[in-house]
Amino acid sequence: MARGPLALLWIEALWLMTLGFLILVARREIGLMSARLDSSGVMMRDGIEVGAPVPRVARSIHQPILLFLTSGCAPCATLISAMTAFPWPDDVHAVFLDREHGSSEEAIAGIPGSHLTTGALAEDIVSSFRLASSPVAYLLVDGLIAAKGLVNEPGHLAAFRRELVKQS
Repeated sequence: MARGPLALLWIEALWLMTLGFLILVARREIGLMSARLDSSGVMMRDGIEVGAPVPRVARSIHQPILLFLTSGCAPCATLISAMTAFPWPDDVHAVFLDREHGSSEEAIAGIPGSHLTTGALAEDIVSSFRLASSPVAYLLVDGLIAAKGLVNEPGHLAAFRRELVKQS
């Protein structure tokens, strides 16, 4: 079968489009990995910067680690179930944003009320921290943001607790 120059041109164009698509996918994956990890293990780009003062709305919270969780978030649900299997840590305060409007009360039942903020106050805190993703943790020391990062598993939260010991 003889192929004309037009058929070869179409084959070349198809190969170039496939190669371009693969390059875009690879760049996206590399970008996602670099957005999640840095030398300390976790990093994030949205929200209040490290070194900034703690927003007023969150200054009444007495625990030094703020853990932001959202309903409908699979990593949040996994983290909550792993953490509520044991007594809740005294130094962690959960700010739970219920985007499913009341359907997740069972999920947070294991979090002590003194370590949990929900409802309108949780919405105010989340917006004051300018967060777009969860689960996220912030370390608050002396009225300042000392560290922040994604917390996809209890091990990531343990890194915040180790940093808290260093800061004390």
